[in-house]
This record gives sequence, C-alpha cells and structure tokens, in this order.
Amino acid sequence: MSRTDLITIALFKLSWLVAIFGQQAWLWLQLIIVTIAVVTTPIRLALPVILFATAGVILDSVLHYTGVLSFVPSTDFIPLYLALLWLSFSILIIKMKSSLPTKKLTLSVLFGVAGASGYSAATLAGTTVLSPNFTIAAIIIVFAWMTWITAAYHWLEDKI
Repeated sequence: MSRTDLITIALFKLSWLVAIFGQQAWLWLQLIIVTIAVVTTPIRLALPVILFATAGVILDSVLHYTGVLSFVPSTDFIPLYLALLWLSFSILIIKMKSSLPTKKLTLSVLFGVAGASGYSAATLAGTTVLSPNFTIAAIIIVFAWMTWITAAYHWLEDKI
C-alpha cells in the first residue's frame, strides 16, 4: 500500500470519527478534512467521486425517508456531515479501486457488512436510530448496501 493510499484511508477514518462524534458541532473540522481529501484527488476522478457520493446520499435518503435510519437530533433531511462523509467515502473507494475485490459477490458482501457496521457503530454512539429495531434495520441495510454498491460500482466501473 502506498503512502497516498494510507493518507486517503486516514482522511476517511478521521472524517468518519468527526462526523459520528462531532456531528454538526465539528462540521468545520470535517470540512477541513474533506477539503484536504478533495485537493489531493486527481481532477480526472472528480466526476466519478461526485456521482458515487450522490448515489450514497440517495441511498441514505431512501433509508431515512423509509424510517429505517433516523438521526439524533431528528432531521427532515440527511445532515450535512453525512453528505460530507459520503464525499470522503467516495474519494476513498475511487482512489482505492485497484485494492478492492474484483469479484462482484465478494465486493457486495464486504460493503453490505461494512455499511451495516458503520450505521451500527453510529447507533451505539447515539447519533442514529435504526428502526423498526436494530437487527431488522441492520439486515435491511446489509441488503441495501449490497444492492447499492453492485449498481453504483458497475455503473462507475468504466468511468474510473
């Protein structure tokens, strides 16, 4: 793994920690972290990053509007810190594409479990609520992420 890859991973992890534990109060810090991630991303990846992040925001919006995912404090829309987190995550995924599994099923399961784990950790931290209950919501999120990553990654595959 290259130094650039390690920096990309570190920036995403920092963005995740700031988003989950700082939410809106630490938005300024998350903006700095995401700005560094954006500035260190090649311009040729701008469109794929934006499209991937948009697909992620749509996924979270669907989970939010269907009641599977809600935020603390309650919001009508997904919070800005979550949209920034999607931008950071998209940079990570697109820059690290060559390190990801090539088998679609492996990629799908990996992202399904990782996605549900992230929301579960946020729930344990008290920043989100999963409904109708933790287990059912986690299962829904696993399958939603599996579907989302398969579609989004397939669509972006030739664009990256």
